[in-house]
Amino acid sequence: MLAAGAALSLLALSACGGASSGSASDAFTVGMVVSKTGPLSTYSADWENGFRAGLDYLTQGKMEIDGKPIKLIEGDDTGDATVGSNVATNLLSDGAQVLVGPTSSPVALAVANLAIQNNVLFVAGDAGTTDLVGMDDRVFAPFGAARSGNEIDAKIVGDVDGKTVATIDPDYEFGQTQAAGVKAVLEPLGATVKSFLEPTDTADFTTVAQKVAKPHPDFVTTSWLAPGQLQLYRALAAQGVFKESHLYAALMKSDSFKTIAESLGNFVNDTRFSIAYFPGATGNEQDLALQKYGKAHKHTVEYDDSMGWTAAEIVYHALTNGDASDGESLAKTVKDWSFTGPQGEVQIRGKDNQIILPRFSVKLTKQNGQWGPKLVKAVPASELVPPVVKAIGQ
Repeated sequence: MLAAGAALSLLALSACGGASSGSASDAFTVGMVVSKTGPLSTYSADWENGFRAGLDYLTQGKMEIDGKPIKLIEGDDTGDATVGSNVATNLLSDGAQVLVGPTSSPVALAVANLAIQNNVLFVAGDAGTTDLVGMDDRVFAPFGAARSGNEIDAKIVGDVDGKTVATIDPDYEFGQTQAAGVKAVLEPLGATVKSFLEPTDTADFTTVAQKVAKPHPDFVTTSWLAPGQLQLYRALAAQGVFKESHLYAALMKSDSFKTIAESLGNFVNDTRFSIAYFPGATGNEQDLALQKYGKAHKHTVEYDDSMGWTAAEIVYHALTNGDASDGESLAKTVKDWSFTGPQGEVQIRGKDNQIILPRFSVKLTKQNGQWGPKLVKAVPASELVPPVVKAIGQ
């Protein structure tokens, strides 16, 4: 583990991106806890680009609110909770009035607790833990409540009454939550859900594919990510699963599209994917602005960029309408509030601070020689509202 001093590389950024000597009294100070290094660094970089793009758009490039500059200070959490906690502590000491950004679940939980203790607003990055939603009035999360990410399942598969769905997931918190979510959404609709939890270090999926094939499922889904995801798809295809079952799964980063399509072979045409956002998903003003910002900064825009933009909307609205010195005041301004981001309308439910996002059902097609998502159906946030699992204060 890196020592906190080595891991913490604080960068104070003014409106134009250079060094700033502004203090908390003459600037809105936002502390960004991000993974510059570590296993989630590429996802964190996408989130950060989206966050900066959102603030750039909302402030019309001025990076100020009513003439008062927004100062961004950041530190590298390395994906480690202890390091992330130290980073957040230092950011708070440097005047941060808002904390944003952790992609790692352990880091996000550690930073959330610090935010509560110090009465500052906290907006998590794309952390998958279920514990952030309903945690506190000052804590907001784009994912987290059990089932929230699985509401899209019913929209993709349609009528599942009497159908069998197999879900294949890595056997740890994230995968277990996804498996539980599939059951929670589809079983009340009449589906029989078969869950296959497998060790995270599984390299040969032949046995897994054979087990999945036995109940002859109508649909197969998985939360497995690369590199195991590709081996899983190949094994399922080799065992003939896709000849009688339709696959649906989440799409992540664009650098995986080609290998996913190739691993599925001819079955890719019958496969449906869900994705939180892709460039051009809505074609709205915010979508175009995010693409323009990414191009200007030589950054490939991914789904996580939209998550960063979401955080920017929340931070900007809170600082514009609340008291920056009081986290509870800031939080009140964004409860039961909605806005339009690059992915469409986003809703924030006040009971548990769940950020409810739209999603897109897509298929992978070759476009201009490159594999990419083709929209099948846009599903608005209003159709993906999960139940309240844990209300704040309960």
